[in-house]
Amino acid sequence: MIIQQALITILHKLGCETKPVGRLKFPVQSLELYLCLALIDHDIKVFMDLYPLVQAKLGKLSEFEGLYTIQREFSAIMKDAITGRMTGYLYEVKPGNETGTFKAVHYSGVGRLLLEDWPSIYAGIDGYEGPAVILLSGTSLAPGSAHYHIASLPGWLLESSLGVPVIHQEYYPVYEHGKEKPIQISGEFEDRRVRNLRLLTAKLMPKIEQELMEWRYSGANRKVLLIVNSYEDVVDVGSVFASHYSWKNRYRQLTRDPDPFHEAEFSRAELERFANENADVLIAPLLAISRGYNILDDTKGSLFGSVFFMIRPYPIPQDMTYLIQLLHAKLPDLIERADFEGKLYRQALNLIRSESNSLLHRMYRKPDYWSVLNATERRTIAWYTFIPVWQTIGRLLRKGTPAKVFYCDGKFLAQPIRTDIGESMLDYWLKIMMEHESDPAFRSLYGPFIDSMKAMMERNVNDEPDQ
Repeated sequence: MIIQQALITILHKLGCETKPVGRLKFPVQSLELYLCLALIDHDIKVFMDLYPLVQAKLGKLSEFEGLYTIQREFSAIMKDAITGRMTGYLYEVKPGNETGTFKAVHYSGVGRLLLEDWPSIYAGIDGYEGPAVILLSGTSLAPGSAHYHIASLPGWLLESSLGVPVIHQEYYPVYEHGKEKPIQISGEFEDRRVRNLRLLTAKLMPKIEQELMEWRYSGANRKVLLIVNSYEDVVDVGSVFASHYSWKNRYRQLTRDPDPFHEAEFSRAELERFANENADVLIAPLLAISRGYNILDDTKGSLFGSVFFMIRPYPIPQDMTYLIQLLHAKLPDLIERADFEGKLYRQALNLIRSESNSLLHRMYRKPDYWSVLNATERRTIAWYTFIPVWQTIGRLLRKGTPAKVFYCDGKFLAQPIRTDIGESMLDYWLKIMMEHESDPAFRSLYGPFIDSMKAMMERNVNDEPDQ
């Protein structure tokens, strides 16, 4: 109370308002919060400066999860943040909540540049080249993607001796009784989103049973994968299965830290041994399963045969990791602009830092709803969402096994505006594929997806009623 009175006195002397004004209900509380953050910011910077010295003395006893995991190994050769190093704070309030949580954000460097610059990073100093870098990830070839594409062209093309896998893709909307509009989940407010996700799950159960039955009849006892966007979504979907006795012990829900007394919870660390489970269905978040796992059956083919994408993937609003990667994609343009304007080193650096700071703030404040994005922005998000979806489909294609893919959220094919035909996310996935289909390397990577996506979209056009 004494502190607030002192702050009010300061505000009076500065000629500032001390009564509620607009969004800032109580300016004195805002100033108090700002001063507290300033102190925290100072302490964090001191801590980060001193931490390497403490760690050198204490070794593993001083380890903090996530701290200096990149800088410790690569700080000597990593390019500095293009905005200049910054530490910031986010206060996030989730929909439906009155209070939120603080997050500290430290932006220190552009690690991605190491992938391309490592061989030559010191060549200008001593004339010697650095280590050779071999990139084996197929999704590094994603022209137009600000998050995945590597500018270096492929030098080799490794082809499998197995046949090209067959993919069946299907837009599979589900309708609530008496409603003309399919159930939509992505972008809905929290309460309605949870309600729609649970309703969608309940209505998909007969289809899931049908998929399992068809795989058994084909002679392959393959399983079904249900993909959502978060571990919270996993719990919501799992609660619907738990309420149906016929599914008892037949499903598992992926979790970071499984409860031994919850028979349905399944550890992410055990994913590659899912074939040992007496279960037909696995519920998992998209980013937790999209890469790094080979989930196989006894024949070393893919264990999962069908995948249901329950929710259209989308970047988390104002997610700093997503925005920083977008910012890094602008760096070549900023360098080109500095060169065109004849900027010297210091002038060029000032231009890059000034423009990148302005751009980061604009991107943070700009609404990112699909309906308000322009064509370029939709392509960027289309690539960002497509890659993890394609990587997840890849879990079903090991040893050339066929896969069945279902997109269930109505938002997958929903148009932003009633007259904007061909503007949905599925449409844009097809567009970014068609733009590069003539490239042999691109075709070898994404060919099965392109062919099955074309067939799916043609079926949807033919199934539309005449206007």
